[in-house]
Amino acid sequence: MKQLIAEEGDGDEEDNADKDFYTQDFWAEDEEDVDFADADDEAAHDSFDSDFGDSTESDSDNDDEEKGASKEKTTKKKSVYKDPKAKAAREEGSSSAAPSAPKPKVSHKKRPRSEAAALADGTPFAPRGSMRASTKDASLVANEKRKLEDEVAQRRRMDQEKRRASKPGVELRRLTQEEILEEAKHTEVINRASLERMLRQEEEKRKVVVRDRSNLGPRIKYVSKREGDSVVNTITFVECNVPSSIDDIAPPYPVPQRCAVTGLAAKYYDPGTGSPYANLEAFRMLRGRTGRRSSYSNLQSAAAEAEAAPADLS
Repeated sequence: MKQLIAEEGDGDEEDNADKDFYTQDFWAEDEEDVDFADADDEAAHDSFDSDFGDSTESDSDNDDEEKGASKEKTTKKKSVYKDPKAKAAREEGSSSAAPSAPKPKVSHKKRPRSEAAALADGTPFAPRGSMRASTKDASLVANEKRKLEDEVAQRRRMDQEKRRASKPGVELRRLTQEEILEEAKHTEVINRASLERMLRQEEEKRKVVVRDRSNLGPRIKYVSKREGDSVVNTITFVECNVPSSIDDIAPPYPVPQRCAVTGLAAKYYDPGTGSPYANLEAFRMLRGRTGRRSSYSNLQSAAAEAEAAPADLS
């Protein structure tokens, strides 16, 4: 029984020791952890200020000084393992002594938040009092330029209005239906004349035959043209010799034959007698000389044959 009580007492001591181990300050979280707060503030400041490049040199110097002061003030906690048994022994020894005064809690001042962090949280903050001189100058120049452009545009607009007012206005009158039809008639006449002229020009172009021929080598060129009441014929020999026959004299015309009976110009030739004759009566007389007697019908047929076959007087 004593052994069980002793073992139970040992178990209680171990539980107390574990409780003391996990309740010591090593595992406690400090609500005002300066290191953690500074790290968050610096990260937020860096991430926000990377998008804005308007911070001045004086602001960066102030930030550097604040960071240096905060680093000097804050001290990192050292992780030290404490034996719970030794702590229990010290507590038993100190229980007999007078209770010690409570340990004063160290107060850590919070680092003032930067403007970048305030902007990230959406909280309002007072604007900086200083501004770059170059930014001010650029703003002034831009404002002056804008004013000058506005004045020039206003002056140009006024000039246009004056010129528009000085020009005489043109009155536009809407044509009636009769006037439109009358104008259409004139337009039709003009269009027809234009069409006829165009067709005539096309016909003239169609008549003109463009011949691109290269006349090379010996050739004879013959030209016939009219000069007054006469006609002039010209023969030109190009790059060739003139033939000898060109200089010959034409033979005389043959003497025209006369009718053997009447003495008139013979128009026909009788193959039976070999004599030319002028008319039917002369033919009958020629056939009568030969002693051939024939009926009237035979004479008519013979005359018809003679008329159908005229004599060759050449």
